[in-house]
Amino acid sequence: MRKTIYYFLFIGILFSCTKKSDKLENIINIKKTTPVSIFDLSKSVDVIKLETNNDCLIESISDVVFYNNRFYILDIRQQGLFCFDATGKFIYKIFRKGQGPEEYIYIGSFNIDPFNKQLLILEPFGNLLTFDLNGNFISKTRLPKEIAAYNEVFPLNNDTLLFISINRYSIVTYDKKRKTIINKLFDDENKNNLLSPINKTYSYNDQVFFSPPISNDIINVKNDSVFTWNFGHENNTQGQVKKVKEEIKNAGNVYDDYVQKQLINYYIIFNYETERYKICMLRYGKEEYKCRYIFYDKKIKKPFIFEQTDEGIQFLIPFYNEKSVVLTDHVTGQIRNYKIYDDKILTDQQREIIKQHNTETDNPLLFKYNFKE
Repeated sequence: MRKTIYYFLFIGILFSCTKKSDKLENIINIKKTTPVSIFDLSKSVDVIKLETNNDCLIESISDVVFYNNRFYILDIRQQGLFCFDATGKFIYKIFRKGQGPEEYIYIGSFNIDPFNKQLLILEPFGNLLTFDLNGNFISKTRLPKEIAAYNEVFPLNNDTLLFISINRYSIVTYDKKRKTIINKLFDDENKNNLLSPINKTYSYNDQVFFSPPISNDIINVKNDSVFTWNFGHENNTQGQVKKVKEEIKNAGNVYDDYVQKQLINYYIIFNYETERYKICMLRYGKEEYKCRYIFYDKKIKKPFIFEQTDEGIQFLIPFYNEKSVVLTDHVTGQIRNYKIYDDKILTDQQREIIKQHNTETDNPLLFKYNFKE
């Protein structure tokens, strides 16, 4: 009940009032998967061989942002950020671990600020470092101590940032000029993996969208709209959601698969949006860790529902942007049996790149699938 109250408090504070609710008219039947080729979704694939030399050796990939024809790659294990151009040529890296005025103790996450053309590096302990897009240091800001953890950052406009936190308040909005917190929202002390706000927020078309845990809603935090996935009879009932929240509260921080237990029909792992698709990855089915993808084609108003493409490609660890998705098998917490490409869809030249690639000594390959327009 408390969560419901804060949901409406969030809407009221952020929008004053909600004027528009965008619910799919056509019910999406998540029970039924359909054959989907990777080329039903994308028009082409690029295989990018990242340059390898002593200045840019990547140990593992934690995050990738593709912006203005550059790849920005976070390696949490090494605590560094690498920048490559669209062809994989190394441009620069940021390695500033330390406690100095231009250094960070630990990179938790990063993002691009498209409004100010800057690179934001976030320490979970409450420091925000700003660089220009060529890697030059600009500033280091100590964030208000009233928030115990700052885990993700999303620019809302020139002067406002939105932070995601795993602690008491999931959403924090911050005024950069005044260096003060504007709002603290979604008060919940009983978070676990299922209720975690991490990976529930994304940017698209200069807008920021947040998905409340165990909800079909996607809230546009910059205007008065809420998009809702409609799964018909498969929609989780209020009773199911209440029961799961009670189970989570009793279990503390112990993770459990409530879908496999059939306490709820599904839960949405993450949402995203590109120019062509609204994308949803959800946990569904009795099998352990079974995932299902929904690519809703906004142009033809048709959903593609699948667990893997006809070629066997999965999007378990995707790095999306507005026009494409980047996949790599060289990620932090690598998942076994995770197929990211198929030889049949590649050109002879691309197959040769893979053949010549040394997984032990070379930087990882990136597979960039360019979505249909």
